[in-house]
Amino acid sequence: MPIAAGTLLGAVENDQKLIIASAKHLTLLTTDGELIETVVLPETLSKNPNRAAQQHTGIEKIALDGARKIHIKLGDQNYYSDDELISWHSSTATQLRWSQPQPLPAALQSQIERLFRSQILPVERLVLDLHSGRFFGPFGVYLVDAATIALIFLALSGSWIWLHHKFRSLKARHARRTQ
Repeated sequence: MPIAAGTLLGAVENDQKLIIASAKHLTLLTTDGELIETVVLPETLSKNPNRAAQQHTGIEKIALDGARKIHIKLGDQNYYSDDELISWHSSTATQLRWSQPQPLPAALQSQIERLFRSQILPVERLVLDLHSGRFFGPFGVYLVDAATIALIFLALSGSWIWLHHKFRSLKARHARRTQ
């Protein structure tokens, strides 16, 4: 499963795992950057119980407390999980270390750039998509199919014209020899 898309809101390290927060997802990675899993924010947390029709935009912050429990902030409410992000409980903790923006270390920046470059569309995939028509969207496949049928028709009709001409010239040559 790929890392969940969205704006990076923060990250914390806990028990040799890196937990990355975006609005609706928490992505767990090893400290080496290998994906463990992506956890979708439960719908029950994204709804405000006081105003049933209104929904929060999602996670705003992520933090660790002194007991190394993961906390997230949704609107004016904090929640924590102490069981690998499976269940969430309302939190009243005040002494939290909220994730703060900071520049990436140069080594991590280069590793991310290498991983990103390896995910870029390879030329082979581009050529395959051009030949199948997928490059041009859903109607591109039909366009390539129609062009294929037209090329087959041109090849067959051209071959028929050539054979027809060849047989006529052979007949004419045979008629001249018999005279």
